[in-house]
Amino acid sequence: MSKRRGRGLRAAAVRLLSAFTMAFVVSCGTPRADPDGTMRPSIHEALDQQAAAWNRWDLDAFLATYEEDLLFASSGKLLRGRDLLERRYRENYGEEGRGVLSFSDLEITSLGPDAALTLGRYHLQKPEGAAHGQFSLVFRRGEQGWRIFHDHSSAEDP
Repeated sequence: MSKRRGRGLRAAAVRLLSAFTMAFVVSCGTPRADPDGTMRPSIHEALDQQAAAWNRWDLDAFLATYEEDLLFASSGKLLRGRDLLERRYRENYGEEGRGVLSFSDLEITSLGPDAALTLGRYHLQKPEGAAHGQFSLVFRRGEQGWRIFHDHSSAEDP
């Protein structure tokens, strides 16, 4: 093979690789569309309902925003399943519940037509003081609507 032809093949390979790389970067860097325009409002509504349920200590309604097979990470522990999460909340907050829960600084990013990443902050005002921190949630849309599949919450030092 001549040097000239070898350089031409290398140049063509570099151009082809560059084109594939640009296509990949553009597809990954561009937020995916919310096909029916309901994702963000539906997730906001789910979180509003979750906070309202907590504030009246309706634990069943609070937990209904989670998938049965959820993954919950907090305080260095990993829980799999809504039943274990319910047990954790009952052990930590008793039967009457405590505090007023609110969410802020929500950022919702579509991961596809039926999945979204939500980042935000939680605030829990309790009689003995406040707790607050950050969270990342992965929502999935199913027959029951938008539900939390993954929750990673991190408390901040007081």
